[in-house]
Formats: sequence, structure tokens, C-alpha cells
Amino acid sequence: MKDSGIAKKFLGMEIEYGNDGLIKIHQNQYIQQLIERHRMWDCNPVSTPVDTSIKLCSIMENEAPADPQEYASIVGGLTFVTYVTRPDITCAVGQLSQFLNNPLTTHMHTAKRVLHYLQATAMLGIMYWPPPLQLQGYSDANWARDMDTRPSTTGYIVMLNNGPIGWKSHRQPTITLSTMESEYKALTDATKELKWVRTLLAELGYSNGKTNEPSKLYSDNQGAIALAKNPVSHSHAKHINLRHHFICEAI
Repeated sequence: MKDSGIAKKFLGMEIEYGNDGLIKIHQNQYIQQLIERHRMWDCNPVSTPVDTSIKLCSIMENEAPADPQEYASIVGGLTFVTYVTRPDITCAVGQLSQFLNNPLTTHMHTAKRVLHYLQATAMLGIMYWPPPLQLQGYSDANWARDMDTRPSTTGYIVMLNNGPIGWKSHRQPTITLSTMESEYKALTDATKELKWVRTLLAELGYSNGKTNEPSKLYSDNQGAIALAKNPVSHSHAKHINLRHHFICEAI
């Protein structure tokens, strides 16, 4: 091993340091390479990753098939960007990943739109400020988002020192019968991630101070919040699997 000094690049991630202890990570160079690889250097910038008026599904009328190899290459590159520094495209990439076996023209156009968005925001990244630690989470769900089989989509993000350290967007494994139920499941997934991070911080020696305080978890669904705080066995909650009541014990 050898000491190469302070890290400036690591596995496609660029690291910048501020005088006040600020740390920023981004993938500008990798994004530019990804855009050049798919010959998108002259594309028009857009302000959002996806067009919300377009509903993606596996069967679309009068749609021609797209090149599956090019589509997989684009989605693969976007997935790496998503995992490292860009949680803002996580939901879009999660949707695109569902059509890798049989992509259509609309799917390809949607994937390239994400490249348009990345070109316009290549220097965006994640910034972390020095302690004190402030661990908190946000969860949300999109009820019955999938147009083919109607599962809901869970999304959550965990923040530490004002920057995200963990995030995920994925389809829920079971069908939910209401918005409240899908949001409740999202709360459970976010709770498990928060508890794991709290355990990790304790192992790293940050067991004192704010990490011993309860971590705040935010949701925008009052029904899910009420059920988490008071898991009464009423008619609207009897069918919910016990594993999703994990959040009640955590509270």
C-alpha cells in the first residue's frame, strides 16, 4: 500500500473539499463519458428526469421495438450514477429497469431523456457538512404505479449531516389496497434502513450525542402515521402482513 494523499477520485466518484469542512461528491466526468458513449453530446437540456405525463408499460400500441443492447447499456450506466451520487434519478431508473427484456421506442426515449437531464445537471452532487450528526429519513410511496401488474413503488432516503447516505426506489412485493397501506410499507422499509445506520454509527464510535436520540422519519400520509403510532386491529389494517408492523416496535 502507499499513501497517495487526500482522495480526489474514487471508482468514478469525484470528491471536492471546502475550507469550512464541506465535502462534495459528484460524477461529472463519468456523466460526460456516458453522454459521449451514446452520442448525446448535442442534446437539449431538460429540467426533470422524466415526463410525468407518460405512463410506461410493457405493452404499448403502435410501438416499435428498440435496440435492447443500447437500452441495456444506457440503463446500466444510469444505474451506476444512481447508486453513487444521484438519488434524484433513482425512481426514473427503477422504472426503466423493468423493460430490459423487451424495450420499446417510448422506453428508449425516456432513457435518453434522463441523459438530457444529467447533461444539464452534471455538476450536481451530494454535499456533507461537519458534525453535529443529524440522522433523519423521508419515505413516500406511489400507489399502484406499475401499469402492468399494479404494485406500488416505495421510495425512501436517509440523511446524515445534511446529505443523503442511503436511498432506494423499488416496487413493493405485494399488491396494496390503499394509499395508506402502500405508504405504511414504505415507512417500514425506511425504518429498517434507519435502524441499520444507527447500529453502524454506534459501531464506528458515534454512540453518544444525537445518535442516541430518536431519529426523525417523515411521511406525508396521515393514515400511515396514525397506524404506525397506534396499530389498532381495525378493519382497514387486518390484512396487512405482520412484518410491516415492524415500525410500531421501532417507535
